[in-house]
Amino acid sequence: VVGGAIDSITAELKNHGADTVYSVSGAAFENYNVFNYGSAVEQAIKAFSPTVVLGMATPMGRDVFPRLAARHDAGIATDLIELKASGDTLVGLKPMYSGKAYAEVTFQNSKIQFATLRPNVFKADASDGAASVTKLEVAAADSKLKTIEIRKDKSEKVDLTEASIIISGGRSWVRLMRLRSWWKPLMFSALLSVLLVLLSMLATLPMKCKLDKLVRQ
Repeated sequence: VVGGAIDSITAELKNHGADTVYSVSGAAFENYNVFNYGSAVEQAIKAFSPTVVLGMATPMGRDVFPRLAARHDAGIATDLIELKASGDTLVGLKPMYSGKAYAEVTFQNSKIQFATLRPNVFKADASDGAASVTKLEVAAADSKLKTIEIRKDKSEKVDLTEASIIISGGRSWVRLMRLRSWWKPLMFSALLSVLLVLLSMLATLPMKCKLDKLVRQ
């Protein structure tokens, strides 16, 4: 966990299955900076020596993880929606062409396997909260890039990444709505015309019967 004040976040992560939560905090990490955050995750990798490093397929994850994979001369699989292990190797499912096709990706000859997953593709199961928190000391990166301020747009729209169910209607739905807007008056007019014809037929029926009786006489 990297950030300014992150005690509440680390305490929450202790309840979701981790054995150890590594944290890096300080004024230099208050605002996102790819070099500072990359150095923080790099320090956690050195402390834990993992064979698999997972992250989120967010703008931040897409910025940091390729750099880390390049530093370690390792493979990286991005934007996955499924992940499984085949022996010691990860196998992931990656959407392509706006979800019209899916590719199964894996790793070869990679000491560390980096992967990013789309948010909320896995459920965060609760645990007993017995994880320990290890604070790492990381100095701010010596770079010319410095983040002064981050401004976020205010939006009243629902965050679809946090929705459990999404119902979407495309252009065909819009056409249907437009069709219904003029189809209802047209149907009403047609039914009214049929009704008037039936009423006129019923009105002339007694006269027709009288004429038939006169002809027979």
